[in-house]
Amino acid sequence: MRYPDNMEKKTIRIEKQEFLINETLTASVNAAFARAGVYVGEVRDSKKEVLRRDLKQALLALVEDYRIGIPDGEVHLENIQRIADRLKEDHKPILRGGRFRLGIAQKAVNLFLKYMWCMSEIEQPPHCPFDRIVLSAIAKFAPKPPLVPWTKMDDPNEYRRYVSAARAAAAGAPLPEWELRFWSDSQPGHQDS
Repeated sequence: MRYPDNMEKKTIRIEKQEFLINETLTASVNAAFARAGVYVGEVRDSKKEVLRRDLKQALLALVEDYRIGIPDGEVHLENIQRIADRLKEDHKPILRGGRFRLGIAQKAVNLFLKYMWCMSEIEQPPHCPFDRIVLSAIAKFAPKPPLVPWTKMDDPNEYRRYVSAARAAAAGAPLPEWELRFWSDSQPGHQDS
């Protein structure tokens, strides 16, 4: 069946958008799980896939809420905590320590929101992804004790310390913009334009 040209264009436009969103979902989950020690011992791939699917569904639901309006930082943190808690409840037997740590949840959430923002799917999110590279850049702005690595972080107050140190490092710039420039500048071969 041949569709009218305008319908074909709309369909391919939607398919392209869905493809990019699915790719960014996968990239966000993969980045959050890399080197994070999510699972306890040997876990069947089928169980890992269910956890990844549930996280992707939570991210998609969250981005729909953020299309309506971007919350303030505290509500954003509550959303991240809610995702971590739900995944812990649903997947406790396969999670190391029986927990889906807040640091892993924030990495998936904040990275996915960064992608959606860069693709103009949502307005600027309240925070940026916190990973080893960002934490090393903001560490000197954090009061003692040292910041907990993101893969081990499981305390909302520690997350608030990340945000506070990042705001100091950003010197007034919005965190997503600061982190995007910082990330771009850190890439091999990057040249100032």
